[in-house]
Amino acid sequence: LIAPILGNCTMVSKDTYKVTGNGIADQIYSFYSAIDISLPINLWTMIDTTKADTNGVIQFIDQSTNNQRFYRFGRKYGIMSELM
Repeated sequence: LIAPILGNCTMVSKDTYKVTGNGIADQIYSFYSAIDISLPINLWTMIDTTKADTNGVIQFIDQSTNNQRFYRFGRKYGIMSELM
């Protein structure tokens, strides 16, 4: 299996963030978040799913009012990747 690679997390506007990465083309990826990176993976919250485009680019827009938030994403039941 190939792990997805997180690229960037950028602020689009107040309380809106864009998370990008690369994975396998046309695969479905789940995005998870937590306010504490040390939490076990099973305690992270799945916030959405998205499909990688034909080049494997993964994009997700998150609207959050948390001062700090960590993201992970991976294929369902697959390898997880994380961004701090």
